[in-house]
Amino acid sequence: MRLTRSADRSRSLYRPQATRSVPDLDRCTGSGQASARVNSASSFIPSVPRPGSNMRNPYTLVNVTIERSPLFPNPVTCISDMSGMLASELVRRSPWGAWGQWLSETRDSLELSVNFDPGMILWATLICVVLTLMRAALNRRVFTPLAKSYKLTDESVNKLPESIWKCSVYLITWCWSAYITYDLDILADLGSHWSTWYPGRPVESSIYWLFTFEVGFYIHYTYGMLFLEARRKDFTVLILHHILTIALIVGCYSVRFHIIGVLLIFIHDIGDVFLEGSKSILYFKEQGGKAVHWVVTCANIGFLLFATEYFLFRIYWFVTKALYSALYICLLVYPNGPFYLPFNLMLLALLAMQVYTVYIGVHDLHGRMHPSKTNWFQ
Repeated sequence: MRLTRSADRSRSLYRPQATRSVPDLDRCTGSGQASARVNSASSFIPSVPRPGSNMRNPYTLVNVTIERSPLFPNPVTCISDMSGMLASELVRRSPWGAWGQWLSETRDSLELSVNFDPGMILWATLICVVLTLMRAALNRRVFTPLAKSYKLTDESVNKLPESIWKCSVYLITWCWSAYITYDLDILADLGSHWSTWYPGRPVESSIYWLFTFEVGFYIHYTYGMLFLEARRKDFTVLILHHILTIALIVGCYSVRFHIIGVLLIFIHDIGDVFLEGSKSILYFKEQGGKAVHWVVTCANIGFLLFATEYFLFRIYWFVTKALYSALYICLLVYPNGPFYLPFNLMLLALLAMQVYTVYIGVHDLHGRMHPSKTNWFQ
């Protein structure tokens, strides 16, 4: 990704074409790229009422030219840009130097930028109940009878329904997010993550319901781990991960960081499809007391796809697309934008938990492929 830079092509400089503020939040027309994209977004059904004209945007929008991100950006350049920007912002925005000013800015950001919708939580709770009932019905009438018909082991009969269920739900959410990502060009046009932002902007209905479904699913997932599933060694980490994910999704919606929120769902959910799908296949490796070798071969292929996806989506694109957008591009477009440090610290924590969770999952798959070796879940 390249910016409009000065003639000496210094890495630390970019050349903003103009600097302007957006004082009135009820406007949806005007000149410039940001206004055009806001108009295009208004073709969707807004999920919340538009804010009143008495609300004002104190954040400065810089009209800087940001070229489209290539499909495979240079990770070294991205990490260098992000680390330098984050280091300077940690010094500038840290509360230790000016505690009172930091508290005042945080309070103002909360008052101006947070548009929490209680209706989302109500709908998510209803979705959680529906998913729980659907899971119970499918386990009883479809998944468990399927496992017994193939004469799987008792352990496989107990665990197969969980993996099939999770694989199915994650496949739905990923396809949903992939459609939105393609439709809004989220993966390449990183500048639009922030150039269309202002406090209280309308949220596309497809994104609103995707977020609501995700929150409902993670509430259901947390309930299942607490009351329906056997305790695992990574139980505490997964519970913290689900709580953080719910907070991140609700936070992205409330402060209107929903464009990058869709990108996060697109990056993460595909991995669970391959992981849970491979685990589901492995449960069929022993049928009626006899080993079925081709099942292990299929599982190995699934594991290879998962490993490829893990590197491409959860490491490479998470760093060069999501983190680069949130840590670097954000400040080029909105130098004084809200929630920079809290949002990015949550992203970094999510990345750490994802790496640990996938690490445990890989050992689970490895243990099932090679029963003679130690299985962490036994």
